[in-house]
Amino acid sequence: WERNRALEDGSRVLVGVNHSVREEKDRDIELFELDPESERRQLERLERVRAERDDTKVAEALARVRDAAESGENLMAPVLDAVRVYASQGEICEALRDVFGTYTPDSLTTGV
Repeated sequence: WERNRALEDGSRVLVGVNHSVREEKDRDIELFELDPESERRQLERLERVRAERDDTKVAEALARVRDAAESGENLMAPVLDAVRVYASQGEICEALRDVFGTYTPDSLTTGV
């Protein structure tokens, strides 16, 4: 109640809620659509890379990424090492999610 009151009377500023709010207009926004053939080629390429890489080295590199994230050390070197042994971007991100979790906004931050 206090927070909403502060937003309403302007004593608390939240951009996009009570400050710098755009008028809603019908906007024609062209959305990107991925070419199905391009998607198929990329998935085939990913499958080929995964089949040809050394899974033991990938697992070790991803473990180093997790260890670096847990210890708070610089992640650049372990991430580059993981890339060099053909760990995918998704696998590297999943290793980081294992440590840091996934951000979900709460209503206190977003004003909603």
